[in-house]
Amino acid sequence: MSDPIAAAEAAGKARDIANRFETAVFLIAYGIAEKDGLYEADPHRYPYSQAFRHGMNILAALCAECSDDAEELLPTFNESDFIRNSAASDVREWTARWRDECREAVEGCRSIEIGPLASVDGDYFAATSECYEVLRFAENDLLGGHQERRVYEFLRAGTQEQYVYGRRMLIRHPLLTWNEYVRIKTGLALGDPDPLDQGEADTIDPVWLQEFVSMAYEPVPGAAKVCPNCGWTMTMRGKQPHCSSATCAEAVTGDFDKLDSVAHDAFRLSRGVMHYISSPGKLELAIAEALRGCMVQLYKNDMRVNLPAPLHLAEQVEEYIWDWELTGRR
Repeated sequence: MSDPIAAAEAAGKARDIANRFETAVFLIAYGIAEKDGLYEADPHRYPYSQAFRHGMNILAALCAECSDDAEELLPTFNESDFIRNSAASDVREWTARWRDECREAVEGCRSIEIGPLASVDGDYFAATSECYEVLRFAENDLLGGHQERRVYEFLRAGTQEQYVYGRRMLIRHPLLTWNEYVRIKTGLALGDPDPLDQGEADTIDPVWLQEFVSMAYEPVPGAAKVCPNCGWTMTMRGKQPHCSSATCAEAVTGDFDKLDSVAHDAFRLSRGVMHYISSPGKLELAIAEALRGCMVQLYKNDMRVNLPAPLHLAEQVEEYIWDWELTGRR
């Protein structure tokens, strides 16, 4: 029988390695882009970047911790050698000499699939598109977290009915047509009855709803398709479909061009709200839909389910929700 304390400690160590690795990749990418810009501005001055040096030091410490031949690796952690060898290779190659358990710890990191951060030509180097992709990821994460917190705090500050109505709206409507948006902004209801509504819609103040929608939604930026997985906007980046989640690309099994197009004047949830509120909430509404007839409600701190049902059904639902909570994606 496995030791739960040892398992928890191992999981914590793996998370720590993954977090430090992601930090190192971001700082190195930021530093390479910074050095590239400094060199372009003044080719006669050495382009020093404190962020690059800090990221390289974090990675060096990880290599010393995760590799059995650190004495051979550490001498390569000077700026010129690192850019010429490591930064010009796929990020995954940075962990090639790590022990198996350490490589497994970073396998789920988004940056592990990134290609070279720098292209080298003789004595010169330049930041690659992959380098700027890492910076875009980080910018989206920071912005997305701010958007999510702002909307969530607005919901939490309202009444229980406003919280329930607003949160279900975010889950059910990742996109709004122009007509739907105008209806809300002029004080009218969406005209789309919610099958789970328990009277909340009748209590919603139009002024509150207008402010809420203005905060949570944004105009769709350019041409896009409706994602067949989550209902948000999907675009092509190179040959890869891109949406709010990496799993959405797997839902595109046919011709991308045959997906439904998003109207040019439509509105969508901001990326952070879609990623952190709408997408995780789809499971909760699926549970509520499956238990229709029971008293199922979204609350500000959790989802409470009152089940006037056989015990075996209640246990199954409790296990289902508990399994979801264990993933940390609630």
